[in-house]
Amino acid sequence: MKKIIFLATIFFAFNGNAQYLSLKNLISLQSKNLNDAQEYLAKNDWVFSDATEAKENKMAEARFAFKKNKLDPKKAQSWLHYLYSEKTGVVRIKYQMFKTEEYDNLLNEVKKKDFKLLDSKIKDGRLSVTYYNNEYYLIFSSVKIDDPTSVNARYIVLLRSASDFLTSKKKG
Repeated sequence: MKKIIFLATIFFAFNGNAQYLSLKNLISLQSKNLNDAQEYLAKNDWVFSDATEAKENKMAEARFAFKKNKLDPKKAQSWLHYLYSEKTGVVRIKYQMFKTEEYDNLLNEVKKKDFKLLDSKIKDGRLSVTYYNNEYYLIFSSVKIDDPTSVNARYIVLLRSASDFLTSKKKG
């Protein structure tokens, strides 16, 4: 009986974290074209939600959801935004989650790698921390959900290539 409970616990622990995307997963997704990214996400139970075309100063964006709420399709357990520019070939990955543990796991992964702290600030009610290495910039943000009855926060991680980040800093 103890063995069955142990195996069930392991099964649910792994299934419960199926949506969690590690730093390695995010970097891998950033290196994929849209079709390959969509296939990877679909294999891991993420579903395509919607997309917007590129505009003059805005990248095209495909949004994917993990455990999308059937009653309210604007809600999901996690979101992934695949942003890209066909003109420049730049790809950015924005990963939005609501579980503190997932956010902390990603932050700890970054701290264990060769990333350095670049900036930490509070702006527009959002805590934002930027880490970088020779290849990538990661911007971690957290903001309280706009609900007076909630103590929950929304956590966002934006992954950009170093060349993309530095180019945008020069422009603006």
